[in-house]
Amino acid sequence: MEGIGDMRSDVQSALVLFTLAAFALISPAEGYSFKVIHDFCSNRGCTDGDTPASGITIDAEGNLYGASELNYVGQGAGTVFELSPASNKKGWKFQTIYTSLNFYNPHGNFILDTAGNIYGTDTSGSEGYGQVFELIPHGNHNRRILKELISFAYSDPRGYFPMSVTYQGAANGVVYDGTSTLFGVNTAGGAMDAGVIFALTPADGAWNESSVYDFCAQAKCADGGYPTGLTIDASGTLYVAAGGGGAHRGGTILSLAQQGGVWNETTLHEFCASEKCTDGEGPDAPLLQDAAGDLFGVTSLGGEGKKECCGTVFKLTPQGENSPYSVLASFCIKRNCKDGADPSSPLVMDTSGNLFGVTLTGGPHRVGDYLGGGTVYMMNGTDRILLHSFCSERDCTDGDNPVALTMDASGNLYGLTKGGGKYGAGTVFELTP
Repeated sequence: MEGIGDMRSDVQSALVLFTLAAFALISPAEGYSFKVIHDFCSNRGCTDGDTPASGITIDAEGNLYGASELNYVGQGAGTVFELSPASNKKGWKFQTIYTSLNFYNPHGNFILDTAGNIYGTDTSGSEGYGQVFELIPHGNHNRRILKELISFAYSDPRGYFPMSVTYQGAANGVVYDGTSTLFGVNTAGGAMDAGVIFALTPADGAWNESSVYDFCAQAKCADGGYPTGLTIDASGTLYVAAGGGGAHRGGTILSLAQQGGVWNETTLHEFCASEKCTDGEGPDAPLLQDAAGDLFGVTSLGGEGKKECCGTVFKLTPQGENSPYSVLASFCIKRNCKDGADPSSPLVMDTSGNLFGVTLTGGPHRVGDYLGGGTVYMMNGTDRILLHSFCSERDCTDGDNPVALTMDASGNLYGLTKGGGKYGAGTVFELTP
């Protein structure tokens, strides 16, 4: 069985149908205003953190939640923060709500429940290779204490290195009730060391874990391996992006539906089926599902860009094996990837059906990185519009390398950059229409 490094390098082979007849040129956005609302490492000793390390989550009151590393105390330390709109609606109030020397590398967006608890994953934990945790309000000033729901060990048959957790109803904006089953993905470990989908169900004050699916269960890993995130529809069907494996070794999209207590797997799409992987390669984020049931996602590799390197935005309509699939956009079309490259975080959608996302690198502002500092973009059908290109300010004070994006009920966008900003330690940014 190949390791993660082998599979990820193999993830650069040959992939699926490119159904787009023509690619619309990128044009600059009008009407969006960009602002940095927090510069990390602004507190003495960097107690607010440096290098944001998670997704970003917004609650019904407009408060933002995320996590950052604490590199000033060494590896293996991190913080969870809250950013709240000021009462006069001018500016934001930043506060650290959890800090630990054993809290490292959180993944994905947090889950907020109806009681104000926060759920998430990171790669630490009592067993050393990842945990699912709950942050519970404690005392005054919105401080939290961490409760470990489950921890994973190296070569754990249940898998290890959890990437994210979710629940049925999350895709429709239903707030988690704190009692329903949580589903998550471990990107490594399991019977074939290719990752596991697991379920956590609360019972009598504890959380019971069960395995939903073990990757590379099919010959030559045709079902895919190394899952990066999952989405659950209204019927309880799981949709999973696997970053490697598949018939063409470019990753897969699969569904899992439960019947009679058994989870039945269907491979909906295998990447790298088209020549030079122009259909995309290596899906690298949880999928977004719209009201019609269509799935939207990104690949960090493949596409028709520079040397087929730099990723795609795609659409898939779940209809069993060989589901209808199309590429909506390829990145790195422009010289020096001025249109962006490596779209490796989940998409968000507004009420009009427009898609929004970030690219980790690329853009026209080449400061320290020949591919640029990354972009925020909007997809209006197959037209891609550049909303912001990072490193547009001297010394990248607007941030560089965006890693997360979310949207509030008014259509305002909020995100994180892992670098740049006033102190070079990352930012939280806002884009308002």
